[in-house]
Amino acid sequence: MSKITLLSSTKVSNATLWSLALHPTRSLAIVTGSPNDIQPNTKGGGFAAIYEISGGANGEDSNVPGLRLVQKLSHSISRTVRCCDFSPDGRLLSIGGYDGVVEIWSIDKAAGDDEEDEEEEEEGGEESAEGGDDGIGVEGSNYPIYRYCCSVTGQENEIKSCTFSQDSGLLCTTSRDKTQWIWDVQGCWEGMDPEVVSIGQHGGDVKCSRWTKRGTGLSAMVGSAGYDGICRWMEEDEEGDFQVQTTLESEEAGGYKGSGSKEEDKRPGWETIWDICVSSSGARMCLARGDGVVVVYDSQSSGWKLKGFAGEGSWETCYSVDLPRGGSSHFNVLACVGRGVKVYKETSLFESSEESERFKLDNEVQRGHEGEVFVGRWRKGGQGFVT
Repeated sequence: MSKITLLSSTKVSNATLWSLALHPTRSLAIVTGSPNDIQPNTKGGGFAAIYEISGGANGEDSNVPGLRLVQKLSHSISRTVRCCDFSPDGRLLSIGGYDGVVEIWSIDKAAGDDEEDEEEEEEGGEESAEGGDDGIGVEGSNYPIYRYCCSVTGQENEIKSCTFSQDSGLLCTTSRDKTQWIWDVQGCWEGMDPEVVSIGQHGGDVKCSRWTKRGTGLSAMVGSAGYDGICRWMEEDEEGDFQVQTTLESEEAGGYKGSGSKEEDKRPGWETIWDICVSSSGARMCLARGDGVVVVYDSQSSGWKLKGFAGEGSWETCYSVDLPRGGSSHFNVLACVGRGVKVYKETSLFESSEESERFKLDNEVQRGHEGEVFVGRWRKGGQGFVT
């Protein structure tokens, strides 16, 4: 059994943090959350900032990673910033709020630009600090600044996820209004407004979404799930429209895993799917469920095949699940359950009596935070994680 060691802890807000996303190539993390000292209905009412994950950031050993503020996002979302994502090419980022608004930000300059561009970046940061709509850069940062690009609106309630496709050209937004919208954001980099490509409907609050690619033509696929216990995967056809390809239901995926077989013994909301993750290769997919269980699937030509389960089932919610990012040699499952963090390891067929028991608890931190742990993400290569 491996050992989980806390390397550092950084207090970034006095309020609830709801989401984080890691940059695809750089050691950056965007963190979002509830209003702190700002009134909820004022401009920029929620928390959103970009941090560098760097050695010695917390005044500790230079080999110990910590968070160092790079940029505060001076956004216009009036309430809690509920979700965020970086585009896979790193050019764009998205943040979504309780007010139903999603903002898209674009990078101000590419890495490696000359000193003249760095001077412009510093000027932009000073101008933003005086009340502009752009992000406020932190002096001494070697990273490019993200600028507000545009907003997408139309959903009538809280935004729960805002994720980019693997080619960075599409954005999926899901909401408490039971809808999933897909937007064409290819022109955002050049100042064009996003266009709606598809609108889907669920039977309840749609809590999460995730993209992958499949097939010889590498067509885009997006999965979304939520309160109705249904994970629906849609695939882009030759005309650019999205059609339902696979529907997975919690009831069909082994049913309730907690103690007690009677209906009244089941935890209310056990079937809710709180998070989706897909491996970099697209070969494996995991769903985080309301009964503390992670459901694991493998990709096949006909869709997703149930592989097994991680977790015994409990009255604690599994809010987040993640698989290692590119460069990792393992499929270890990272799950945030209640106030704890768990890592599950796939066993061989010889170590498990049934294929449905192939994911065993490798290690856990029972009290990883003072409150519920809403999100955890592996760092690139699977070398440690951030929660």
